[in-house]
This record gives sequence, C-alpha cells and structure tokens, in this order.
Amino acid sequence: MKKNIKKLFPILIFLIIIISIILILSKAIKKQHYTTYEINKYKIEEVFKNDSYNFVIKKGKNTYFYTLDEKLNKNKRVIKNIKTINNNELKCIIPIYKDSEYKQVYCIFENKQVSLDYLIQTNNNDYKEIAKKIKKEGIKVPTDNAKKKKYKEINIYQENFQNEHLILWNYKGIYVINKDDNQYQKVLKKDLYDNIMSCIVDKYYVLFDNSSVNGIENIYYYDLKKHKLNTFKLEKKLSKNTYINGVIDNLIYVTDKKSKIEYSIDIRRNKINEVDNNQTEYILYKNNKKKILSKSDFLIKEQYFNDTKVENKELDCDEIKNYGNYYYCLKDGDLLKITKNKNHYSTTLFHMYDIKDWFVIDNNIYIVKQDSIYSYSENNGMKKLIEYNELRYNYKNVYKIWKKK
Repeated sequence: MKKNIKKLFPILIFLIIIISIILILSKAIKKQHYTTYEINKYKIEEVFKNDSYNFVIKKGKNTYFYTLDEKLNKNKRVIKNIKTINNNELKCIIPIYKDSEYKQVYCIFENKQVSLDYLIQTNNNDYKEIAKKIKKEGIKVPTDNAKKKKYKEINIYQENFQNEHLILWNYKGIYVINKDDNQYQKVLKKDLYDNIMSCIVDKYYVLFDNSSVNGIENIYYYDLKKHKLNTFKLEKKLSKNTYINGVIDNLIYVTDKKSKIEYSIDIRRNKINEVDNNQTEYILYKNNKKKILSKSDFLIKEQYFNDTKVENKELDCDEIKNYGNYYYCLKDGDLLKITKNKNHYSTTLFHMYDIKDWFVIDNNIYIVKQDSIYSYSENNGMKKLIEYNELRYNYKNVYKIWKKK
C-alpha cells in the first residue's frame, strides 16, 4: 500500500503543477467577464473588458457608474464593501475592493451623478458637510493651492502639471513647459501669426514654416526629449494654401489645396511623398480606419483624420466629442462624460462658462478660457496650468500637449 502511495505521489505533484499552470494561463489570457452581485442592498453589475472594470451600482432610484483601471488581477466580484455617505440631497458611495487600497467617491445630486469638482464649483452646502468624512477615508479632495511662477511672459502653475508637456507658440518660437522645468526655443526669424501649421509626431513638435509669401519650403521639428531643434528642406514647395489632415503611424498627412495633391511626410527620414501619383485616390482616416476617397469626394471640403467632434441627435449637447468608450458633452457650461451604450449614463464633471477650446487626451480634458489653460481629470480635479495673455487674442494651433511615455 505504501509503495503504491509513493508511486502516486509524483503523479499528484505533476497534476497539481499542471492545474496551477492552467489556472495562471487562463487568468492571463482572460479578456473579459460579466457578473452581477449584491452588497449592502446595492446591486452591482461588473464588466471586465479591455483591461478595465466597468461598474453600474444601483440602489433605489440612484444609479452610479464608473470605469476603474486599477490592476485587480482580472478577478470577478472585486468589490467587497460599499460605504455610504449622505447629506440631504447629496448621496455618495465609496466602493472598497478586495485586492486594492484604491478609493474614490461617487456622488449623486438632484438625480444626476456629479464629480466633487462640480460640487465645489457650484458651492454645494451638502458637500461642505460630507467633505470631512471623505478626507477621513483617505480620499483626496480637489484643491488648487499651486503657487504662480513667472517665466518670461507666462505665469506657470508648475505643481499642477502631471506628465504632460505644454508647448506654446509665441510667433517666433516655442515655450516647452512641464512639471520640472521650462524651455524656450527660437525657430523663425520672422513672426508667424496666422495659418500656424503645427502638430505632434512621436516625440517631436513639428512646425511648417509658412512665413514666406512663396509658400512652405522648410519644416522644423523639435525633439521634446533631447530639447534639440532640427530642420529639413522640402524637395518640392507646398503652397500657403496647405493644411494638415492628421498624423497616422508617425506620418504627417497634408493636402495642398492649390495643387490638389495629398502628401505624407516622414519626419524621421526627412521624406515627403505624394499619396497617389495619379491624383485619383486620397486617404482619409475615420476612427483609425483607413478610407480611400475619390478626388471629388476628398476635395469637396477640408478633411481631418479622426476628428473627435461628432453629431449625435440622441444627446442634447452644444458640442460633443468622441474619445474612447465615452462621449464628452458640453451643455450650458456643464461638461458631461456619457457612456456610449443605450443607457447613456452620464457624470457631470465640471461647470465652466466661456470655454474657447477643449479636447481630451488619455481621459484628461484640456480647456482654454480667457488667457488660461486648465487640465481636468477625475483623479486630480480641475487645475490651472498657465496664464498667457496672447491666448485672449489667438489660441487656434497656438498650444499643443505632449505626454511623455
């Protein structure tokens, strides 16, 4: 009997190792799951997809939704508890997770989900009552105590920067501002006020020299990592009536409306190529998908790749932009994040009138108002980055955001 057990022992060890490997591999390759469960009378829908968790949490007439990018090992039923903090009309929850100490508060006020920034901006009295309880839970309450620092003609709130680099055009050159330092690089000899053609490609800020009446002959590109300016001369001049279509796979696509030719430009190889030598096929990218248009269809209007501005008749918005899994909706000074599913769950992120320009990068929203540029994220709240008086008069293509990877 003992001899048989001894013979079986290596087999059992082998089986245990195989089963463990299978379990580890199955978790590693698992791409998505859907499950429902209940905690403290809260009904929870949990969807894991694209390495993110999406939650819909319901109790009575209140519905909370959010996306969580925390690493929770792709497990199911990751919420172990939900704490409730209420005051009059303001109803807030704090989900507690099994494998993470991450905490965030989600609030509903007047039957809509709102951010803490929105409550602060609207001077909500109920929020003032629960703010102390939120802090005791170790959750950051949005504040902006950054000190203003003068650099040449710009006021900078350096502490408010995260991993972004802000590039500002000052008609002859660029300011490059980040959380650590500030740089200035002169680019042109003459001022360039209008028709500024610039873009970000990989680690480069790229500027087309459109200051000459004869057209565009030189392209400047500034290495944002090495802080080095480079240039290359085009083999064939582009007319002043040229615009940038977009950037795909580190290639810049431009269209010369005078010659009716679309080009691709490779900054790293200093090459410019016609998209189609016969001038019968033109390239357009929509939602990162390549489309081939005829000459007449392409030239009927200016074509921009992956334009985030969209039309959606289901949503009542002054302006809608598409980014990732959400629509971002500007309505009467409120900026809302709305899910793309049929329920269209929305969170009012912040309130701000007189917005001149805004866009979304990596779930951060960048806003231009009067002479200032702000950043907003749900984790860090609303932060002022800079004040630059020229933004009062000219902001289109004057600023760019580059995120260091």
